[in-house]
Amino acid sequence: MESVLLKYDNLNANQKNNFERIYLEAFPSNERRDFNLLIKGIKSNNYFMFALVIESNVSAIACIYSPINNSFALLDYFAVESNLRGNGIGSIFFRKLVENNSIHAWNLLLEVEDPLFDNDDQIKTKRIQFYENNGAKLILNYDYILPDLDGSGKTTQMKIMIVPKKQIENRLKFIEFIKLVFKELYFCDDLNETLNLNINKVPQTLNF
Repeated sequence: MESVLLKYDNLNANQKNNFERIYLEAFPSNERRDFNLLIKGIKSNNYFMFALVIESNVSAIACIYSPINNSFALLDYFAVESNLRGNGIGSIFFRKLVENNSIHAWNLLLEVEDPLFDNDDQIKTKRIQFYENNGAKLILNYDYILPDLDGSGKTTQMKIMIVPKKQIENRLKFIEFIKLVFKELYFCDDLNETLNLNINKVPQTLNF
């Protein structure tokens, strides 16, 4: 099964439509931003949208926020076409993303839902195991809150993972990156309550 990693701008019109459809189907409204904002982010040269294309079909999608001159990047969204899950496509795609040299940073962070909160704890646990099987490490001593993204007022309890495993020696750089994510992706200022909760909970040393 031959697959190719393509940037969003290199997709044809039908493939772009399927990219958006997968995005809308894969994420609840309180966890996703307006799709046009994602496309707008590409022009900043800090945001990348990728598709795994198999036999001309978009089989998986990912969005990565990777600001220039920053040691961190964020896997903003990652999803596989619903009828193709469970057959290894996600692992192929994730490894291609990690190896892609157009991403500026070498520390890729992932926001994953915390299995201890709300429902579907089994699905959340399997998602964490998937990333662990593909080289990501869970930060054990840090809880993270995803802000309300659709105006519903609902925040989401998350954990942070990182790939590849590297010791994060500079706590302040980690905090500054979280601030950047909230400012540039979630449109929150420094006074945002959720942001400050996240910042205040960052431990002196992040344990894997």
